[in-house]
Amino acid sequence: MALLPLAGIRVVDASVVVMGPYASQWLADFGAEVIKIEPPQGDSTRHTGPGTEDGMSAIFLGVNRSKKSVVNLTSSIPRGRRRCGN
Repeated sequence: MALLPLAGIRVVDASVVVMGPYASQWLADFGAEVIKIEPPQGDSTRHTGPGTEDGMSAIFLGVNRSKKSVVNLTSSIPRGRRRCGN
């Protein structure tokens, strides 16, 4: 398997809706490890359009593919700030 150009790069994705997650999806496709952080209520696209499971709409799954994990944090509480590295 060929080494991807962004292999070894870690990206923290705090974007929501479509264009930010779409951009970080490209980074993941090129080998970056992308960790998506969402607010406690989740990304609004989780419930936009059709989906086979609640909170997993087709558009959400499409623009968040190739991401290593989805983390649900809030930076307004100390525990969330610590997990974000603040």
